[in-house]
Amino acid sequence: MYLDHAGSNKAFSFSYTNTNRDELHVFEAAIDLLSYMTILKENNENFVTKNYLSLAGANNQANGDIPIFLKSFLSRHPNIKTIVFHLDNDEVGTSAATYMMNRLKNKYHCTDQHPTKYKDVNEELQEMKKV
Repeated sequence: MYLDHAGSNKAFSFSYTNTNRDELHVFEAAIDLLSYMTILKENNENFVTKNYLSLAGANNQANGDIPIFLKSFLSRHPNIKTIVFHLDNDEVGTSAATYMMNRLKNKYHCTDQHPTKYKDVNEELQEMKKV
C-alpha cells in the first residue's frame, strides 16, 4: 500500500543517481537503501558510485506491470544495464523480485541479492552496528 499525498507524482521515488554508472540497486524502502549505503561506507567502499532506487514497498504485481517508480527510473536512465534487487527476505519481497526479474530479463542483467540472514537490509545494518 502506498501512502500518497494529493498531487504527488508516482513516477518518482526516493533515489540516488550516478549517471556515469550502468548498475541500479533496488530496495523496498528508503531506509533499506540508506542502510545499504551505510554498510558500503562502513566497509570503506565508495557508495556514491552507484545508482539506488526505493520502490516504496513491494507487492505481488497483480496489475501485471513493474512498479511505476522502477519503470520511470529506467526510462529516464537508458544507461542502466544491470539491476540488482535487495528486496526483503520474505515471501512478498522474494516473489516481487522474481516477478520483476522475469519481466526485465530480456533487456537488463538482473540479480537478486536479498539479505539471507536478516529480514531486510536495515536489520542487517542494525546487527552490524551491535558488534
